[in-house]
Amino acid sequence: MSLSRRLFTLMLLLLLVFSFGIFFIQVNNTRDSLAERQRVELSNLAQSLSLALVPHVELGDAASAETLIRATVDGGYVRDVRLESVAIPAPISFDIERESHAPAWFRELIPISVETVSRELPGGWASLGTISLTGEPAQGHDQLWALAKRLGLWLLVGGLLCLLIASLVMRRLLRPLDRLSGRLNEMETQRFDAPLEETSVEELKGITSAVNRLGQRLQTQFEAQAAQLARLQRQAEQDTVSGLGNRGYLNRAVDEWLSEPLGGSFVLLRAGYLEEVYREQGYKGRDALIRAIAQTLEQRELEGEPIVAARLGNYDFGLLLPEVDEVTLLAFLGELADNIDSLMDANPLAEIPYISCAIGAVRREPGMQRTQMFTIADATLLQTIEQGSEVGLAPEGGQARPRGEWRKVIEKALGDNNGLDFVAQLYCSMMAVSCTESCLHAYVKETNYIGLVISCRLSVTSVLGRALI
Repeated sequence: MSLSRRLFTLMLLLLLVFSFGIFFIQVNNTRDSLAERQRVELSNLAQSLSLALVPHVELGDAASAETLIRATVDGGYVRDVRLESVAIPAPISFDIERESHAPAWFRELIPISVETVSRELPGGWASLGTISLTGEPAQGHDQLWALAKRLGLWLLVGGLLCLLIASLVMRRLLRPLDRLSGRLNEMETQRFDAPLEETSVEELKGITSAVNRLGQRLQTQFEAQAAQLARLQRQAEQDTVSGLGNRGYLNRAVDEWLSEPLGGSFVLLRAGYLEEVYREQGYKGRDALIRAIAQTLEQRELEGEPIVAARLGNYDFGLLLPEVDEVTLLAFLGELADNIDSLMDANPLAEIPYISCAIGAVRREPGMQRTQMFTIADATLLQTIEQGSEVGLAPEGGQARPRGEWRKVIEKALGDNNGLDFVAQLYCSMMAVSCTESCLHAYVKETNYIGLVISCRLSVTSVLGRALI
């Protein structure tokens, strides 16, 4: 039960106790007053009748005596009258019945005592007789019942008004407590609005100030923690060289993208000439070119929407593109490949021209998973490299190459002059996407190409060599 309800219940109980107390005290006092007045009136009436009946009793006129008695007690507090005298042959006795308008339970709850008063009729040296009067409580109960109704109505109306006023006052006084409770609940959910207003209740001023200070301190701590968490997340999901997101960032972005009813495409981009730059200019030249590629990717937009870019490996980049038609997509990817190739300071007099970048893209299809999308994009990229083109788009419903087809591709590549470079790129792609590595390992074990590692260039096929051994 809330504090306001408890206070309201307590006030209601106290008000009921005081009301019933006042009611019964007032009614009992009135009853005692009525009983005393009845006793006095009976005593005076009996005294008057004892004197007025003397002439009639001395003459023995019973009829006149009875008429006098009835005329005297009519409308008073008398219920029974009895006159006994030696001068009258038979006693005069009669009852005066009056019905009370008060309910029976009220008469039983608040009874009025019945008085009986007797007086002697004076007759010189001897008494002529005795007259006895018994009181009637009906009139007293009627007066008490009228008083109880008026008093009860006033107490009821006054009690309701008091409860209404008390409820309004308590609500106003407890409003600061409600604000404090609401503010603490907001703090629990890390919501911090404007500070609480100062209350006029002296006892709550200190609590309000303490809660405001606590809210400001918690807000500062939560903001610091949120900033630190965001910074750590950026550091954990950011590639240190390019400034783009890393593999973890791309995986999270792809999972979020696949969980929403959106279309689009996933793209794998490989800048194979980075290896040549590394051999000629070292890691500084390679890192500078990687940063230039990253800046180019960050600045590109497709139909007014930015693209999501991440660096997956030494030479590989992953992109998330918004939904466009196939023609627009191929045109965008071709332009992107030309822009990235233009970053390479090509030497037209070089004996071996540099390797242009290659792009493998796959459009999102219903029910497609992340690993499946990565596998198809990787297969498309490798097919693009094998065919010597720049941009490749996986057909609708495309699947990864089976194991037997990979065997044919590797055997054909090993027979070419630049086959080792292609096989090295093939393995790097498998490691970057982590989807078809088992195919290459299985084929290497079956064909026992150990001598391949010895004959190939170590700088190009060091990763492949470790897998083969």
